[in-house]
Amino acid sequence: MKNPFSQSFGSKRMDSIGSRTVFKEPTTGEWEVGSAILGEYKVKGRLGKGGMGIVYLLRNQKTGGRFAVKRAIAKDKRNRENFLSELQAWVDLPENPHIVACRFFRTMGDEVILFSDYVDGGSVKDLIDTGRLYEGGPMESLRRILDIGIQAAWGLHALHNLGYVHQDVKPGNVLITRDGVVKITDFGLIKARARAASTPLSGGKSLFVSYGGMTPVYCSPEQLNRERLTRRTDIWSFGVSLLHLFTGEVTWRSGVVAPEVLEDYLKEEGDPGLPGMPQGVVETLRRCLKQDPKERWKTMLEVADALSEVYQKSFVAYKRMAPAFSMPVSVEHDRRGIHGTKWRDPKYFLEKVMDEGEIERLLSARGGSRKAQAVGDMAAYEEALRLYEEAAKEGVREIEDEIHLLYLNKGLIHEYLGDSPGSLRLFDRAIGIRERLVYKEGRWELADDLAVSYNNKAFALDSLGRPKEAADIRDKAIGIYERLVYKEGRWELADDLARSYNNKGLIHEYLG
Repeated sequence: MKNPFSQSFGSKRMDSIGSRTVFKEPTTGEWEVGSAILGEYKVKGRLGKGGMGIVYLLRNQKTGGRFAVKRAIAKDKRNRENFLSELQAWVDLPENPHIVACRFFRTMGDEVILFSDYVDGGSVKDLIDTGRLYEGGPMESLRRILDIGIQAAWGLHALHNLGYVHQDVKPGNVLITRDGVVKITDFGLIKARARAASTPLSGGKSLFVSYGGMTPVYCSPEQLNRERLTRRTDIWSFGVSLLHLFTGEVTWRSGVVAPEVLEDYLKEEGDPGLPGMPQGVVETLRRCLKQDPKERWKTMLEVADALSEVYQKSFVAYKRMAPAFSMPVSVEHDRRGIHGTKWRDPKYFLEKVMDEGEIERLLSARGGSRKAQAVGDMAAYEEALRLYEEAAKEGVREIEDEIHLLYLNKGLIHEYLGDSPGSLRLFDRAIGIRERLVYKEGRWELADDLAVSYNNKAFALDSLGRPKEAADIRDKAIGIYERLVYKEGRWELADDLARSYNNKGLIHEYLG
């Protein structure tokens, strides 16, 4: 990594810059049931914990809507990157009945939290552990298992069709509604695998919790061997998961021994309380669990079709219809925010503090939808801010202007992605820097940028339903523009002044 700012900004230092420009907000600890989050959500309970995050049930106190909300467990740089990679992948996914939808994210201090649909029936693992999967006798539980398997296969096929590999397929990541609709969740490893540490299957970690890029008892041989992963690693893990549904328990320590477990299971006398495995399922699993990935099923849609045939032979024709499967879409990277203001390509800032290879790694996964691209930019801005703030703590004075621009541009991204509270905090940070430079140090050549920051904050306040505060902030922007235009003759800013007048007028019209 480059020595930040050693060439670009010289060597001037200011001892107190860290306290003036680096803003830190306290992060919360464990969320207690009944506590309020972000002013409008109440914690109703804890839903689970995985390798990368804790999931809570939150209820919107205004609308009554319920969300499964995921928080990162660790706050270090690597886990932060992985968490943002999950967000980037999740927002890139289209609506699909068999994929849990990520609705939005919010920032709370330095923490990013993900809001997804709450699935009221729990996970398939819950059904296994509580015995509910096997209620009604062997034939009813067989029907239920096949139904779950077919729908889960559809959900995974939808992911694969978009070019993603889930990498952590297991009953705990398959949710089911009370109406029986199955949904795939937890996309924390979709893009995290490139940064996953090489972690052995020992050392006291749970075999049922994902870490090191996999969950041991469901992992494929190629995951264990740290080889290149394709969709067929998910096909293997799906097979191990389906086997678990029939055995009712896990008797193995690693998913790589699943073929042997299957053959031993077929030789043993089955539990009378569990369904027998139809020959069609046996053949399906044997092909899922081929050691050579090329010999496995080509797609999860083929797996779904095979299980549908078993369903039809065992009962009647399968009544659910396969959903439409979207193809991957990549759009031109447009950095225009919701009010027309563009944020800068983060490469502009990164080039001053990172080597070209490091920049390429950081920016390599920014394709897909506009939202996914924006999340990729947001992650890049986080890394840039981290590096610039480190330099600020060391007393490099000339970077204050750059930090202001980083906060301002990152605020535009948060606003575009619907995180108005987060954008407001970022705009406040940008304003804090600019106000000191303009009003305390008399650097009026920066005043027009301060007016821009005021206007961006006004937009954020307006979107949060705080029009009176927005009008007050508009007045500050207008005051600056009036001075620059009428007293200093900066007539090129006249249009900006006119827009500020107009936006303030709209607020007063709304307020009556």
